[in-house]
Amino acid sequence: MKRIATQENSIGKRILINIPFVLIVAFIIAAFGGGALLLFYSFVSLAAFNSAMIFLILFGAAAILVGAGLSLIVAYKKYYAFYNKKMGWKFVEDENKRERTVTDVNNNTIKKLFTLPNISLAFLALGSLFAIISAALGCINRQNWVDAIGGFKENLGYYADVKYVSNLQYPINGIEQDTTPINKIVVDDSSVTYEPRKKEIVIIYTEEDNFTPYVNISGYQKFDGDFEVYRAKDGTLTIHVGDVPKRDQTIEKLLFFVFNDYTVEKQIIIKIPSTHMDLIEIPADSMILEEKDMK
Repeated sequence: MKRIATQENSIGKRILINIPFVLIVAFIIAAFGGGALLLFYSFVSLAAFNSAMIFLILFGAAAILVGAGLSLIVAYKKYYAFYNKKMGWKFVEDENKRERTVTDVNNNTIKKLFTLPNISLAFLALGSLFAIISAALGCINRQNWVDAIGGFKENLGYYADVKYVSNLQYPINGIEQDTTPINKIVVDDSSVTYEPRKKEIVIIYTEEDNFTPYVNISGYQKFDGDFEVYRAKDGTLTIHVGDVPKRDQTIEKLLFFVFNDYTVEKQIIIKIPSTHMDLIEIPADSMILEEKDMK
């Protein structure tokens, strides 16, 4: 067998055989790092939510990642042996061999049980068992997650679950005779100081046959005052974006992702009759759609 370590082989071939080492080591670090992170958050979530379902799914996932990391170490050792053989390197065997005693046999039996592959399988099996128990407790049901986390969020001033506010209607021409028709839409986020947040305004021009044209506004709210709409007599429709409730405790900061806005939760949908497309000034950074684009 021709040795790859010889100069007869190209540099590319010699480099190529080393690439799996880098990949395996990277995956090992990722598996153990992810396992440690999930293990940490399993106890954080237990303290915050007091939910066995969430603890078990996180702890189980951590065990699975640790088991995967140990399996990768086994793969690393096997590839290392293959690497040495392929490179043509030989090592001097230990000549100081002694006779095997009964103690050696017993020790070898124990070692055969507690091998790295067996330990990795044990972690994988344990993690899978916890995941199955968590599934039995309802982790695959979104409402169970809402119920488990809801109390923690409500204590901080958030809703247990997001609320969808739809069809806030504002007649363009107004009701009172001295009211100017809606001619401008602005977003006011000047009160946002605790945590940077920005609502995404989506303008949809619709075809309506109503005798009285309306501006319809809808969106998600996660707490009281998430966003509010005010109409001034000068024809300005103001969307006021509220500041999030403060979270100053360490555990609240660690669980920051529980309070993050998903893309759809950031959006405020404003529907305007296409007949008023050029009559109402809208925010410059709005996303503009037409009703036909939504179909």
